[in-house]
Amino acid sequence: MEESQLHLLASKQKELGDEFQRLVTNYRKEPSSRKIPDYLKAKLEQLEQLWTTFNTNNTELESHARRWNSTYYMVERFLALREIVSSIINFNTTAPPMITAKDVEFLQDFVLLFKPIEVATKGACGEKFVTLSMIIPIVRLLRKKISEASITTDLAKSLKNNIFAEWNKRFLNIEHNQLFTTATILDPRFKNLHFDDKAALGSVIRKLSNELRKDLIESESDSDAPSHSSGSKAYGTIIIKWFKKLGNLEKKSRIVEELDTPNSIPPEFSVYLKQPVVRLKDSPFEVWTEIVHKDSSLLKMVKKYLCVMATSVPCERVFSASGNIANCKRSCLLGEKLHKLLFLKSVDKTFWGHN
Repeated sequence: MEESQLHLLASKQKELGDEFQRLVTNYRKEPSSRKIPDYLKAKLEQLEQLWTTFNTNNTELESHARRWNSTYYMVERFLALREIVSSIINFNTTAPPMITAKDVEFLQDFVLLFKPIEVATKGACGEKFVTLSMIIPIVRLLRKKISEASITTDLAKSLKNNIFAEWNKRFLNIEHNQLFTTATILDPRFKNLHFDDKAALGSVIRKLSNELRKDLIESESDSDAPSHSSGSKAYGTIIIKWFKKLGNLEKKSRIVEELDTPNSIPPEFSVYLKQPVVRLKDSPFEVWTEIVHKDSSLLKMVKKYLCVMATSVPCERVFSASGNIANCKRSCLLGEKLHKLLFLKSVDKTFWGHN
């Protein structure tokens, strides 16, 4: 079901709820003399009609509001247990019929297609690591993984085409989103490795270069100290030494050739782009704090962009946790205490002595 249809159903439910409220309010306001049997019968019929419509809409909403990953986990678990389920069904005359081998083949294709999507969703919805810079690499690798999936059934092939249609609708021009591209460039694990559109890459590098130059000009105007011309050289020396200590650096970051001139990119940014990418398991913030000074303009930009979360899921988790803590039995809980409890819940289990 499309989002517009779901929105229409939700609006209808709200209208029905408001109608319920109006009926109850009007009934309370009516004098006792009017509440004769015919009047009461008419009101009950209206309520019955409203309730039937409300239940119908609610059933339709629930059937479409179910999360896709719940279906995926159900199918994955069924395939793992299908031999056991089949043997149980064969000895139980009241059990529902077992699905056919053709259906099992489609379900296997279904899991093959949705496994990369499930992994990508978990990565994009994380809250204890940088996520914004991961979106473009995830999107590119996701398309490649689904393209390489070897499926056999016609229904799965149709599903694969639908997935690509949705991918194109949502992610075809993702490299033109300044927030995603800026965060990816500033992440030393990815830089510009996963960009296909050179125009978009050149645009974001120019944008970052202009921001850096503007910040440097403002810093110089706020200080009486002379320009630190040796700063870029020192930065370059540090970053080169630091990267040499890392292993498994097989890939090197590409830089747009037309921008590779001394006057187009600030020196420290140019040095950063030309260095090899770091390991995926390395923390971007730890990398940056090791290779630049705490007052570096480049580090300020890193903190500005990499702190942004890719999705709203972490915020929704906080609201869910708040609802579980401040329930109806704890209505007197003060905001200050609630904040402390939410903080304690967010602390990693390792700090509590759990492995």
